[in-house]
Amino acid sequence: MRTPEQRAAQELSERFSKIEHRGNLGESFSRLKSGIDGLSQMAATRNPFDTPEGHRVKVGKQAQKLQQQLGKILETARGEHLRQSGSLSGQAVERLNLRPNRFESEIRQVLLRMPTHADRLQWLQEISKDVSNGPVLGALLEAPAALHGIAPDALRSIEREFIQNNAPDLVQKQNDLDQALEIVTALYRTAERISASHQDHAELQRIEQDAARAEAAAAEVQKALA
Repeated sequence: MRTPEQRAAQELSERFSKIEHRGNLGESFSRLKSGIDGLSQMAATRNPFDTPEGHRVKVGKQAQKLQQQLGKILETARGEHLRQSGSLSGQAVERLNLRPNRFESEIRQVLLRMPTHADRLQWLQEISKDVSNGPVLGALLEAPAALHGIAPDALRSIEREFIQNNAPDLVQKQNDLDQALEIVTALYRTAERISASHQDHAELQRIEQDAARAEAAAAEVQKALA
């Protein structure tokens, strides 16, 4: 019978498999899933030559090894997500020409002369409907708000809308990538829980101490019979 953690891992695996653009995050997901499956299989299958206590010690040590690897796996996944997100952002800049041109100063001055922030937003929303206006947004994106009078959050919202309207495939790839990282993170937490469930440190220490005393006693017997 599968544990709740195994069922959770399977559900996450099914969700992950449906993501079209997950990039190299699949490697991190596979490592986590393999660790969970391997530990679960080991815990459920005791070698007939092992005592129950000996089996628990083996499983506990394997759980410790898995736990030591988890942080690095998640860090790798986050780094890959950051790298691929940067690549998608670069593709949007190239495709939509989101770079300032020689009129960047004039564009910012036009905005600053508008009486209200609402007027500026309305103007930007109108020009963002035309894919050829990439340089207009490019003149604003990297400039301080004091030079154009648009609140940073509002400007980023317009940028996202512009990209959504004119490069929806890149937006979908970014959404897929974000969802993939979310699932990898959820699987990481599942792996943490299943690893911790097999690590009763006090119990494992007691078993190892009992084993050491038994070995010492056996050695005394052998010495006496020699």
